[in-house]
Amino acid sequence: PCVEIGVAENLVKQGRDSFKLRSRRNLKANLGSFKVVEALPDFAIVSFEDKLAMAVRQQGSLIRLSFSRFDSSINHFKLRLSAWPDERIFGCGSRSSRLDLKGTRVRLWTEDRGVGRGAGMLRALADLAYDLGSDRDSTCFPVPAFVSTKDYWCAVDTAAYTVIDFRRNATVIDSWAVPREVVVGRQDSAPAAVSEMTSFLGRPPATPDWCFDGAWLEARGGTMELERRLDAALESGAKIAALWSRDWWGPPSGGASRGGSASRG
Repeated sequence: PCVEIGVAENLVKQGRDSFKLRSRRNLKANLGSFKVVEALPDFAIVSFEDKLAMAVRQQGSLIRLSFSRFDSSINHFKLRLSAWPDERIFGCGSRSSRLDLKGTRVRLWTEDRGVGRGAGMLRALADLAYDLGSDRDSTCFPVPAFVSTKDYWCAVDTAAYTVIDFRRNATVIDSWAVPREVVVGRQDSAPAAVSEMTSFLGRPPATPDWCFDGAWLEARGGTMELERRLDAALESGAKIAALWSRDWWGPPSGGASRGGSASRG
């Protein structure tokens, strides 16, 4: 079925900076049958077994889906979209695990990246660190939106925990709430789809010029170590645009006191 709804007991367990999330479904309904209750050239309302109504609105190259539930206790929602075996998927916010998300199941949840983000041995042991910290999907900035090399993009308007599954012959949006809206856009090329998606969702301001006016110097070890490295770089003739203090991560190096970080640019 295209749509699935349900009532579930959603559980969140926190261990330091990581989370375990699971859902116990008490009631699940696969809404396999539907009827169109209103149809206009650019607007339609579809009723799924009188349990969920979906309003479909065409707005230029966009298809905007909004939902009305008939039971306020519904807190589980799945929507299946068409997928292609040879497409490539990009997006879902800031993540370092991989660029192409096709064939993966992506959790959208704000969480510290935890154990395994560092250098040397910690990085080598990242695959063994899931129970000690976060997993590869952990991200400081999840975004329920993605773009495909099949020249379309999709954005989900929800604040609930959401998983997007790109592993099968349908892309499955699985959320702990009925989303306010799902928007799908289609263009003539993947770059045009990216441009349309960012125009719809909003773009960050342009990077200031000073960011490119010299190197960014990264250092750890407290204020004195930071200033020592800055002075050495300036004396060598290097042009420095900014300092990046990494004293927020791990123990300080160089014997400096913990918490003695500084930055100036």
